[in-house]
Amino acid sequence: MPEIFLSSSNPAVVVPLSVNGAVGYQIGFPISVVRDNLITGNKTVTITATPGVATGTIFAGGSATLTIVNVDTPFSVWAGSQSLTGIDSQPLADPDGDGLSNVLEYALGSQPKQWSSKNSPSLVFDGAQLNFRLTLNPSAAGLSFTVEYTTELGVPWSAAATFSSGGQWMASNGFTVAQNTATGEIDVSRDVSNAAPSHGFMRLKVGY
Repeated sequence: MPEIFLSSSNPAVVVPLSVNGAVGYQIGFPISVVRDNLITGNKTVTITATPGVATGTIFAGGSATLTIVNVDTPFSVWAGSQSLTGIDSQPLADPDGDGLSNVLEYALGSQPKQWSSKNSPSLVFDGAQLNFRLTLNPSAAGLSFTVEYTTELGVPWSAAATFSSGGQWMASNGFTVAQNTATGEIDVSRDVSNAAPSHGFMRLKVGY
């Protein structure tokens, strides 16, 4: 029987051969594991060693069948629905050049091929309340979110609120979280009326 080895260190398909009538020989073909966004199901590939003669040695051919299993992810299904292909379908690609990568477009519910649909978070400071507002795609799955805060650029950021897929928003460091599950709107706020300094910076990090 043909043997198929799939390992991260040395993936290969091994095809059995006979040499001058003797069995037990084999030839290996390396396999590259490539991440793509195809959503058309599994594929089967047959690799065949053709019989022949080389330097006086008779080689009898063999074959091995490799099934390529396509594991769909929520992001890959979304990328396919947006007609993203090739390099443009990768999570960190930015096909419309609006400064938001595909994974952010997916998370925020905007269109990856339409610059005008950019749906960036907003930060409002009225002197007393610091409010970071974002609208997430209610259908986006398989993601984690962290809203981070700092009083000065160039220093470490601290978590203001975190969310893991399938879980709940958890606020920290004096922040509160208000969530509208119907619209996907999230408000991460902090009262800074009695705090110093009276300014700050916030950002969204998305894990996939």
